[in-house]
Amino acid sequence: MPELDIRWPEQDLRSLQSAVNRAIRVGKRDLKSALVQAGVYLARSASAATKSAPRKRRAYVNKGEDSRFPRSRFPYYREVWRSGPEDTFSWYLKTKTEPKFETIKRAGLAKKSWYWMIPGIRGRGGGNFAQDVEHRESALDYEIEMSNKLPYIRHALKTNDDGSMLLLQALGKAARQMERDTDRRMERLAR
Repeated sequence: MPELDIRWPEQDLRSLQSAVNRAIRVGKRDLKSALVQAGVYLARSASAATKSAPRKRRAYVNKGEDSRFPRSRFPYYREVWRSGPEDTFSWYLKTKTEPKFETIKRAGLAKKSWYWMIPGIRGRGGGNFAQDVEHRESALDYEIEMSNKLPYIRHALKTNDDGSMLLLQALGKAARQMERDTDRRMERLAR
């Protein structure tokens, strides 16, 4: 599956950059801790922009298209993902309430995968099958790269009525949270 190409809104990029700069200048943070905090807020915002799968699979009526599973013997079926919505198989059922493949074992995995990045962002853990976080540091720069490796993540992202992904709003939301965090930090420092 091709990578999800995200074009972050320029205004949100500038807002986050401004929030990070303000955290450094006014909130007395260093570049690394400001970027770590921004990364944590971005991971939380991305999780909020991700759908959670239902806990149970629906049983559909067998239309009799597969001759190996006649409608008279198997009146229902469930669609089961192998590695995403493009790669599924049908599990045929004798009764609608048959428990086989009814429960989705990894329901909510896409939503959780963003939260699993947080230890890596904070520098206390590596990646796993669902995500990866890399830190790059030089004398004058610090960079955190966050990657969600779930092959079906694009299908789990919530969309607006106009079809645009809510994930695109995550950067602006992270910037606003960063600004609030700096305000609270300034209040504590003023005491």
